[in-house]
Amino acid sequence: MEQLLYVLILFLRVYLKIRPYIDYGMQAVALDGDERETEDDIKDWINLMVDNGVNIVSPPQQHLVEPDETSVFRMKPSFYANYANENGIGIIAWSSDRTVR
Repeated sequence: MEQLLYVLILFLRVYLKIRPYIDYGMQAVALDGDERETEDDIKDWINLMVDNGVNIVSPPQQHLVEPDETSVFRMKPSFYANYANENGIGIIAWSSDRTVR
């Protein structure tokens, strides 16, 4: 019983020291630069992120919209954007703008 108490106290000490890093890790972003061809590929990627506790993905902007001729803006959210949203994954988009002056 004494050893169990010692282990619990040791665990508590370690936990209290690493707790701020755990909270910080909840903000980690998975950078996604791969081209996923099918909806199944996208589902596999998002499910992998959910299973591993990733809360935010960062795909390129072109992965988040697709053409829609019926929309006023001529675009709509992509399957990727909708599926990530349905699974509670936050999105931060990125682009690789290479403007030459």
